[in-house]
Order: sequence, then structure tokens, then C-alpha cells
Amino acid sequence: MTERKDHNTCTRLENELTRTNQLLNSLYTEFAVTKELFRKDTVLTKQSLAALTIQHIETEKRIGALTDDHSATKQTLKRTQTELDHTTEELANVKRELEHEKERHRQSRIIPPTETTGIHQIVEFPKTITNEGNAWDSRTSTFKSPRAGLYYFSASIMSHQGEDIETELVRNGIGLIYSYDGDKGTLGVGSLSGVLKLNPGDDVWIRIYNNPNVNDVTTSKPVPQSVAFFAVMTDHQQHLGIHQTVGFQRAVTNVGNGWDGQANVFRAPKAGLYYFSATIMSHYAEDIETELVMKGVPIVYSYDGDKATHGVGTLSAVLNLSVGDDVWIRIHNNPVKNDGNVRVYGGAWSWFSGFLISE
Repeated sequence: MTERKDHNTCTRLENELTRTNQLLNSLYTEFAVTKELFRKDTVLTKQSLAALTIQHIETEKRIGALTDDHSATKQTLKRTQTELDHTTEELANVKRELEHEKERHRQSRIIPPTETTGIHQIVEFPKTITNEGNAWDSRTSTFKSPRAGLYYFSASIMSHQGEDIETELVRNGIGLIYSYDGDKGTLGVGSLSGVLKLNPGDDVWIRIYNNPNVNDVTTSKPVPQSVAFFAVMTDHQQHLGIHQTVGFQRAVTNVGNGWDGQANVFRAPKAGLYYFSATIMSHYAEDIETELVMKGVPIVYSYDGDKATHGVGTLSAVLNLSVGDDVWIRIHNNPVKNDGNVRVYGGAWSWFSGFLISE
């Protein structure tokens, strides 16, 4: 009886042990499955984090590229605006040149003066003080060259009180250089000067370019034929700094080849006494300071700071040069008002000339 009870107890314990082992096996299996799922989730999470990191890096690169593109676009727009401003000035200059070219074809001789002096009408100088060689015709206010050679011309034209005046020096019906003065507070004075190579019978005179008010004198005289130059600024210049050379693109006269159009410098081919003259016009309501330089040393200075219109500064000097000595025009200072951008008005309103007086 006792043995049977013990046997039953053992059997029951074995059965419980078996069920316990089965439960442990089941729990172990679930644990293994859970562990594998956790491992896979960890791998996927790491991969997702890596992918997100890569996307973040790519996003930062794209943002950087967009920032660079934005900066480049701003710079391009700024350059485009600058080029547009320059183009606008050039178009205005071209329009003026086209109008002038039309006048060249239309006019082969002087226009007879009328009681009212208007555009392209001759400026009259009734009183003749000197007329050696009888080249000056006071009836037509025209100089007619009696013989071939180099001639120096100079004129000063004064406006009435508070009025503008624009004049031009004309050779055989073609305007070469221009002068302007627009002082609103007093009388205005414009000057014209240049060295011209003339043939017998060539005509030279002063006429109104745009605004009719005149009163002063003009003179002409032959100059030595060995060395002379006359250079005109056809293109506006800008972004000029202190001591930067002022350029004159068109050489009207260059006898003796002393004028270097590439360097915008006159280099004396002969030793002797030379006369130099320059007129520099500023842009509207801007200051400008220039200087005439010999061998790197400033000789004379010019300033104009008209706040209401264009300003005109003049330079002239008589210099004793040796062979190879350089003379040129450059910016003297950079007025604060111009914001670091000194500009010179071209279109033949600025020019530089010189000639040999004696050896």
C-alpha cells in the first residue's frame, strides 16, 4: 500500500517535472525569438539612423549649394546692374555720335550765322586783333589754313549769367572736341584747345553744340611740325582710383609718335620745351581731382566739384623735357563723395594735347 503511494507520488512529480521542462523550453524558445527580433530591430534602427545621417549630410550639402548659388546670383545681378548702367551710358553716347555723324554727312561747309545763335550755328568773333597770314576770315568767323602744317587752336567761350553753354571745335564740318559750362550762380566759361594737322584750305571754327550763349575770343597759331599730339577720350571711364592713369582712346594728331595710346602717356621723342593742355569733365554732380604728371612727379592739379551739373577741370603747363621723359594725366585724389568710384566723362568732352615749342 505504501509502495503504491510512493509510486504515484513519483509519477506525479515526474509529470510535473516534464511539464516544467516543457514550459521552460517554451519560454526559452520565446526568449530566443524575442532576442532575434530585438537584434533585427536594432540592426534596422542602426541602418535607419545611418540613412538619416546620410540624408542629413546631403541636405546640408544642398543647403550649402543653394547658399552659394544665392551668393553667386546676387553677384551676377550686381555685375549685370553695373553693366546695364555702363550700357545705358554707352547708348546715350552712341546716340550722340549718330546724331553727330548725321550732321557730318549733311554739312560740308559752314552754316551762315543768324541773328539768333542756335544749335550748330557758328560763334562769331567780330573784332580781329591779330591776323598774320590773313588766315582768319572775320566775315564768316572761320580760320582757313594758308599752308599745310600743324596748328594749335584755343578758345574760351563765356555764357551769360546763370545759363548753360555747349560748344565744339570744328574742322571741315566735323566736330572734334566739345566744351561745356553750366554754372547756375554766375557767368560760365568753357574752353577748347587742340593741335590739328591741316592741309591748305582746311577750315576751322567754333560753333554751338547744344546751347546758344557766347561771348569771348579765339586764337590760332602754327606750331612746330616735329612733335605734336592731340588725344580725345571717346569712352566714359569709371572705377578709377588714386594715381590711376586717365585714358584717351582716340589719337586725332600724333606727329612724331610721342603719344602712346596703349599706355596713355606722352613720351618725348626730342629734347626741348613743350606745351601741354588737358580738359577733364566729371559726371553729373560728382567731384573730380586730376593732376598732370612728369616722370612720376605731379606738376599741376585740377579740381571741379559742381553739385548741380557736370564739372570741368583744366590743366596746362610748359615743361622742359629730355628724350624719353613721360607726361600723362592721372587721378589726384578719390573724393569721399564718389564712393571710391572716380568717373571721367568721355564722348570727346575730355581731351589731352601737347606740342614742341622749341628744341
